[in-house]
Amino acid sequence: QGAHRAAESRLLQIVLLVGMKEGTSEPQHIPENTASALKDIETFLPYRSYQHIDTSLIRTNGDARGELKGIGDRDYHFNISFNTESGKDGDRLAFRVFRIGENPVVPRPPGGKGDPQAAPRAPRDVISTSFTVDVGETIVVGTSKLDGGDRALLVLLTVIP
Repeated sequence: QGAHRAAESRLLQIVLLVGMKEGTSEPQHIPENTASALKDIETFLPYRSYQHIDTSLIRTNGDARGELKGIGDRDYHFNISFNTESGKDGDRLAFRVFRIGENPVVPRPPGGKGDPQAAPRAPRDVISTSFTVDVGETIVVGTSKLDGGDRALLVLLTVIP
């Protein structure tokens, strides 16, 4: 294990995808590093096709928050915190916090009288984890099933050298 030190400024790429069990199409509009990471782990994931939802590029020195567009009425926020760790093969980032949460949705009141109002969806974490990643590496941070079906949200992270 390397020694921890204050993080230096790093450029991070966070990619949000939807994985689907049906289909076999090549991913469209997905960054090359993301497509390569998916190819490397295709035997571990049950998904056969992917839809790119959003990408965020952020420069930070250890703590950051941001937003990602979702699908339909779902948008997401992220919260990350990391230190730099020196190792024998170079720097790594030790993420103490990597959290993706679903933003709350307040439904609009229905137009007609007497129509029941749907209850608002409360905010919730869909992925919350900690890990260590090499500079230059792209990893699948996590997956979260969407609506209990055959689709899942996938979050990938690249630490850009």
